[in-house]
Amino acid sequence: MSFLSGAILSGFVIGQTSLTLGRRYGRALYFEAALLIAAYWSYQQHDYLGQLAAAMACGLQNAMVATYSGAVIRTTHLTGLTSDMGAAIGNWLAGRSISKPTLGFQAVIWYCFCGGSTIGAFLFAKVGYDALLVPIAIVLTAAFIYNYVSNHLPEQRETKLKKRSSS
Repeated sequence: MSFLSGAILSGFVIGQTSLTLGRRYGRALYFEAALLIAAYWSYQQHDYLGQLAAAMACGLQNAMVATYSGAVIRTTHLTGLTSDMGAAIGNWLAGRSISKPTLGFQAVIWYCFCGGSTIGAFLFAKVGYDALLVPIAIVLTAAFIYNYVSNHLPEQRETKLKKRSSS
């Protein structure tokens, strides 16, 4: 239910299922960071709510990047992603056409997921729940960068210029 709640929050904040620059992803990333901070704090208190906050952050993350160019993208679990990649490779081996860019993108996500899981497990073994500070920093950095880039898109500059000239 927490994962579902995060996905619902993503849909509420962003409003669409396809990845498009200029939407409110920065706001969603800030919510995700807040949930991860809540999870971190709860884990420090040995409170079960940490698991719920982390699951909600995962649901938000997964729904936020649900589709890109028609490809379903899963960023918080491997089973669906691995199934999609396996089916594509099977089609390719059978001589059928596949979207190689989609397969490549899925492979990058798959390797990042595995690498991140390995690094996360290593960090947790060394520093415990302080390991959550790494994804918190990554998400906050992504939110800052996304907001900066979004605010400097040509459409945004034109809107700002129109507002200034009408003032």
